[in-house]
Amino acid sequence: MTVRQIRLIFAFLMGFSGLVLGGPEEMVRGLGVANYFERESAEKRLNEWANENGKVGLARLRELLEGSRSPEVRSRLERVISSVVIYEGLPGTKGYMGVRMMAHRGVVLLTDVLAGTPAARCGLEVNDKVIAVDGINVIDKNGNKESAKDFLDKYVKGKKAGEKLTLKVLRGEKMHTMEMKLGIYKLPLVQHNERLEKLLELKAQFKAEGAEPGFQDMVDKQIDLLIKGKRLMKGKR
Repeated sequence: MTVRQIRLIFAFLMGFSGLVLGGPEEMVRGLGVANYFERESAEKRLNEWANENGKVGLARLRELLEGSRSPEVRSRLERVISSVVIYEGLPGTKGYMGVRMMAHRGVVLLTDVLAGTPAARCGLEVNDKVIAVDGINVIDKNGNKESAKDFLDKYVKGKKAGEKLTLKVLRGEKMHTMEMKLGIYKLPLVQHNERLEKLLELKAQFKAEGAEPGFQDMVDKQIDLLIKGKRLMKGKR
């Protein structure tokens, strides 16, 4: 076996499981290798790893950036860091799966499964078709092809984070049964902070205009939920 063949096998194994061969450090080293395609592959894997590991992953990448002297590695690391989306959980929210879906021939077609969500953890994939939930058939619910999606959406929102669902899913020609534990609905950190700022502005406006107490109470509750979410992310109670 030649040295080149050994390197190719090594690169393949890194692509299969970066964590097995040292995690982000190995992938960062891959950003500076001579082969362009290997650099691209390392950046892609690092991007996936960073988004899966959230704040912890982002902090580690910043440490590795500070320790790097290679312009190529630094440039690619900065690009990965800028692409990471941090999510914050909102306590007290309704059930959350982590999918995008559409009505398709009377069933629910999954058009996206977000990484790190309950849907991804239970094994759902893009193009899966949800046929039933908790034994309830969603096909052409009430004779309306659009209502299968509407029914599933309302059913999930009627549940709370932590509750479980049993889904009957058609993948290709094979039927699967999957159990999912619903999670807390999350917002990207930037969106989370922007929403809090807008609510605080609205609260000040209501106070200045002497709005109905009911409106003020509603805004106060939303603000409390967002603040609790930020505290939970920081490990506070």
